[in-house]
Amino acid sequence: MLAPSLGEALGQPVIVDNRAGASGTIGTGAVARAAPDERTLMMRGAPLYMSPSLVRSLPHDAARAFLPLVRVAEGSSLLAVRRDLPAADLAGFVALARARPGDLDDASPGNGTAPHIAMASFGLAARIALNHIPYRTRRCGI
Repeated sequence: MLAPSLGEALGQPVIVDNRAGASGTIGTGAVARAAPDERTLMMRGAPLYMSPSLVRSLPHDAARAFLPLVRVAEGSSLLAVRRDLPAADLAGFVALARARPGDLDDASPGNGTAPHIAMASFGLAARIALNHIPYRTRRCGI
């Protein structure tokens, strides 16, 4: 969606090569290996700098390989549950999760993604054990 406007601003075509997988590690590794010709840009979220804490062996050192230039977007997250779950509010959800440790599932786009880290942090803070289900991100054709 941004490629046409970015291409116009830069005065040259912009090609988007979405390399999904491994919580962004595949695409990040490709950019780290790209020729230093000042023609390769990467758009990535905060997990870029969390990856070394989550992945044993990375093909790159994010702190040395990349220089953050500009914040492109901000977002917020929300905790949503199925309507038929017996929890009408956050306190009810925490109480339910404490009563059923490891029985409630927590879905995320994948290990090490921002939603995964957010829910893991929430679980620690609330002293609850959720069953993390990392979904495989499919390559997006947008």
